[in-house]
Amino acid sequence: MYLSTTLIFLVTVLDILVYYLQKLQEQDNGEQKISASSSSLDIRSMHEEDDGERKDPSLSSSSLYKQCQVFSLAEIKLATNDFDDAFVIGKGGFGQVYKGQIDFEARTDVAIKRLDCNSNQGETEFRAEIEMLSKIRHSHIVSLLGYCETDMILVYEYMPNGSLEDHLHKKRTNGSTSSPLTWVQRLNICIGAARGLDYLHTGTGIQHRVIHRDVKSSNILLDENWAGKIADFGLSRTTPASHAGSTTNVYTGQIVSTFGYMDAEYFATHRLTRKSDVYAFGVVLLEVLCGRPALDFTLDEEQHSLAGWGKHCIKRGNISRIVDPCLRGQVSVKCLKKFGQIAYECLRSCSKERPTMTVVLARLELVLTWTMQSAQRASNWKNIACSLFLTKTPRRVISDQKKDGCDSGGVATASQQAVLHYEGTTTLNLKDFTYSELQTVTCNFHHRRVIGEGGFGKVFKGWLDRVTYTPQKAGDGIPVAIKKLSPESMQGLLELQSLALTYFVETTY
Repeated sequence: MYLSTTLIFLVTVLDILVYYLQKLQEQDNGEQKISASSSSLDIRSMHEEDDGERKDPSLSSSSLYKQCQVFSLAEIKLATNDFDDAFVIGKGGFGQVYKGQIDFEARTDVAIKRLDCNSNQGETEFRAEIEMLSKIRHSHIVSLLGYCETDMILVYEYMPNGSLEDHLHKKRTNGSTSSPLTWVQRLNICIGAARGLDYLHTGTGIQHRVIHRDVKSSNILLDENWAGKIADFGLSRTTPASHAGSTTNVYTGQIVSTFGYMDAEYFATHRLTRKSDVYAFGVVLLEVLCGRPALDFTLDEEQHSLAGWGKHCIKRGNISRIVDPCLRGQVSVKCLKKFGQIAYECLRSCSKERPTMTVVLARLELVLTWTMQSAQRASNWKNIACSLFLTKTPRRVISDQKKDGCDSGGVATASQQAVLHYEGTTTLNLKDFTYSELQTVTCNFHHRRVIGEGGFGKVFKGWLDRVTYTPQKAGDGIPVAIKKLSPESMQGLLELQSLALTYFVETTY
């Protein structure tokens, strides 16, 4: 009896084992069929991040890769002349970047980034870039056109004007002291980059948001129209969109960022938020304003960090101390203060006190509006400021014992003007003076003709014919005062406009 019971138990266990083995075999066969029917171009789903956390599953579908073209290694070699060094246009943490041509419908310039075997980055960053940019399409984010998995190569749209860093800092190594970027160009580049970041933070979909995690001037590229675009998503992270506002937290086991742009709060807590990108963007704003890199150890110790030095100067109202000399005369005081305030708020120590990229974008667009309005007003008043000439009955003619010879040549600009001394009944006549005429009147702006100096610049005395207003010798004709804008002056066309209005009002009463 005991023996038979034991045999029955063993047979039952054996049957159960056979059943489960058959089920497992069926599952294996099914998976092999699915695998065989799937495209050989599909690559594996979302990778594990450095902290072991997996990104948003909505981004892991292999269908994302089908939005990018898959290139063979032979095609890439053909485009770069077998990775000829002559085709290299840059190098980053991932590897060298080559300029090449790919035959889509027509020969198209592209940027080809190839993983360096000695790079600290690798397959993780390669797949992160593909997974992120396969889903994202935005006018201020560099587009990924395709990839080659064989040699871990990424193919992007070509950005002919390089990076923002190139134009702000590499000029120093070439011995040049000026940047080709004007204030308006710099503003537009910042606005473009801000639009790209704002899209990543708020507009990438209903299921996820993106934290770039490596915002810096070298990752802001410039297209043929000098528009700024965000690039390099190898370190980016996604966060669930269900987390309201900008306080979404991602805890990372490894701190990854670039020194000089790193959010101290993220470094201390490992808590990554979208405000970490805002901090880094604040450093970029200071780079744009100051024309110096985020870290510069050739300067005094207190100036090594641009973020720390910039905040110090802005807080104490000394923002003019850090402005790039190349921008002198291009930025109004109002715009300068507002721009500095935006950068300062982005760099606040507490992430909750920093603005969102939506707010930063709106404020930058306001600064651009003010800048364009100032330029328009200056343009409207330029002719009046240049040709301001008020004729009056002279109060007295002041003789001058000095009668010097004078030079001529050139055309008058808005920084020179002639105003008559007057009293009595007024008639308003405006004359457009050439620079040559003003040189003659002032003996080429000779120091002996200086009768005053203010914040605008020096004031020179001269004489003009009573009828023709042509230059005369000292003591002959009508005495005039000519004010010339000093290159070092913080004033400019707006002050000329104000002066013109003042004289006009005085002569109408």
